[in-house]
Amino acid sequence: MPCQYLSALIHTVADRAVLLYDHMGCGQSTANSKLPTETFLADMVNDLKLLIDNVFSDHSFHLLGHSMGGIVAFEYLKMHEANNCSSIVMSSAPTSIQGSHDSRVALCKGIK
Repeated sequence: MPCQYLSALIHTVADRAVLLYDHMGCGQSTANSKLPTETFLADMVNDLKLLIDNVFSDHSFHLLGHSMGGIVAFEYLKMHEANNCSSIVMSSAPTSIQGSHDSRVALCKGIK
């Protein structure tokens, strides 16, 4: 179960399932936390792809990316075909993906 403030969404719609998850190593994920690396965002995108491929392979879905999830959702749509994605909402996504990338690279270099 991801952050508690999103759990209310589970019961907001009666005609579809709502799937919420935390990125590996974040929130209430049981995975070991790991420091950001050059592949951290790519790892998150690949995790999302695996989830979508396994849960939504045969039907459409709506994708909501909140906070860092907005960046992950954006990158997922850039990197992968998502023919069964009916809609996407990116909440709190940065205004500049390149600026976000540059900041992440600088942060990673600073913690090495």
